Amino acid sequence: MSKLSEYATRLRVSPLAVTNQHVATAFTLGGLHKDPFDRLLVAQAKTERIPLVTRDETIRNYDVETIW
Repeated sequence: MSKLSEYATRLRVSPLAVTNQHVATAFTLGGLHKDPFDRLLVAQAKTERIPLVTRDETIRNYDVETIW
């Protein structure tokens, strides 16, 4: 088992596939963040109603729960 798999198992996290809804939501977000991948992460957190673990201050300006 890889270290990543081991950590994921211990933390009880699982991968989240990118869906069409995530992409559609990402396109509706304001341009606060210039990084499209970060906007996609915000869209996933909003769509799935899950917190986003980040230290990125710009992401905290979106209407999404953040941890850290």
